[in-house]
Amino acid sequence: MSTDDADPTPPPEPYRPPAPSEGEPTNKYCPDCVTDLEHYSWNGERPIEEFRLITGKAVARYSNARRRAAYCRYHEAKRARAIRAANKLAQEQPTPEQLAQRRERNRRSDRKRQKTGKQRAAEQRRQARIAALPRAQREQLRTEARSRSVARYTRWAAAHTSERKAYRAQWYQDKVDKEIAAGLRPPRRMRKGRKTTP
Repeated sequence: MSTDDADPTPPPEPYRPPAPSEGEPTNKYCPDCVTDLEHYSWNGERPIEEFRLITGKAVARYSNARRRAAYCRYHEAKRARAIRAANKLAQEQPTPEQLAQRRERNRRSDRKRQKTGKQRAAEQRRQARIAALPRAQREQLRTEARSRSVARYTRWAAAHTSERKAYRAQWYQDKVDKEIAAGLRPPRRMRKGRKTTP
């Protein structure tokens, strides 16, 4: 192969981060650089060139329509990898119990949403009648429907006070148990004001 057949275009230049604009500081703080031992900076500051420059419509409200990323390139990429790994883990095959729960949940919600042909036709006729009314009457209908809904909920809440209170208390206990299991709270026996003996 002769040298004449070689591609005359030069190879692409390596990426060079843009220089700071006028008035832009030369250093920027990266929160992860303080705690990461592999990419450590004692005060968290790094040269401004290590932060990705964001331009365009997303940052139009900033001065010169330019903004630097919150994390340096190293930690931005590291965080992106962690997010991708977490998403991949969440998309893995669920257990048979989770699949059964998901199917039951979908079946219930589908049953609530499904309407017969007659119901859909009646709903369309009702919406057409409402759309033909003047705006003031449409607003009045909406207000009346909203007040009826509030009154219905108020009556139901008054009749089920103890059940609602028990439900809220149980929900809070379940939340506390989950946080203790996740290590976000100390165990119940070790909390302030509680006895340490079982």
